[in-house]
Amino acid sequence: MRDRLWGVLLLGVAAAVFASGCATGQTGVIWGSVIDNNNRAISGAMVTTDPPSSSVSTDNLGRYILRLEKAGTYSVTAMMLGYVSEPTLVQTQKGDVTQADLKLLPEGMAPVSRIVVPMLKEDPPAAAAVTTTTTEESPEVTTKPPKKKKWWEK
Repeated sequence: MRDRLWGVLLLGVAAAVFASGCATGQTGVIWGSVIDNNNRAISGAMVTTDPPSSSVSTDNLGRYILRLEKAGTYSVTAMMLGYVSEPTLVQTQKGDVTQADLKLLPEGMAPVSRIVVPMLKEDPPAAAAVTTTTTEESPEVTTKPPKKKKWWEK
């Protein structure tokens, strides 16, 4: 019952937003919710479009409504400190009210393709040489730093 009431309320709000937008030249609405990997609502997330048209924060239930300046294809992204986001492409036509639910992953769960490794400003240190000696009594592994050449050696 509560979900049905929310759906009717949201459609009414979207229709009102759309109607007011048409009077000022806006041509569409993107609405939805922002959730985490456990399907919990994320309140206070910033939702933006690219190309820039609109940006809003999600409410306490993770919901948002974006008013668009013109129809077209938008990349919609949710951002929240401690989370990693993936943009969602949304195509709108003039007069559309389009749903786009967005998911954020905690930073520790980012896919490997999303992990950024900073570039080193200098060469990494030389790798240590590893010598392995095995005897019948016990195996032994020793790590020695690479031998540096003296100034007179070439």
